[in-house]
Amino acid sequence: MYRSERMLNSTKWLERFKNLLGHLTATWDGPIVVKGDINIDLLRPNKPITSQYQDILSSLNLHQHVPKPTRTTDKTSTLIDHIISNLPERNPHTDVLPCPLVSDHDAVYATINIKVTRFQIRHKFIRNLKNFDESSFIEDFKTLPFAASFGVSDPDEKLEILSSLIK
Repeated sequence: MYRSERMLNSTKWLERFKNLLGHLTATWDGPIVVKGDINIDLLRPNKPITSQYQDILSSLNLHQHVPKPTRTTDKTSTLIDHIISNLPERNPHTDVLPCPLVSDHDAVYATINIKVTRFQIRHKFIRNLKNFDESSFIEDFKTLPFAASFGVSDPDEKLEILSSLIK
């Protein structure tokens, strides 16, 4: 995302930005990550536009993760490139990579932990082996969801899933 005063004035941009993020947070319940050259300096919290911007993020339960200046000159230092997400607990590291030979902005990056939900067994039947009925056992065995083991790549996890299904 890029914010330019040439395209929209600050008031209109903030309104459209709020509408866009509001729509995303209302219609999507998964991870949201937005990165951009927002051109709002978070090192100047007393400026009205900075305060309004942070209020929008706060009201939508979104977090800006970049911790340091992203554009540095001999005379100034600004934090104008942002990474915004609804995953503060899944963002263990965000930083700025100096890029003076490529750009007048430094590159921002983040690591994000995305956990994949493991298959959860929904039913567990306990058999009484005193009254073992081989044909019933075979019929039950045919209905086991062996495809559940395809969802993991680790052989030990596959074996654990198969063992729990058979038990």
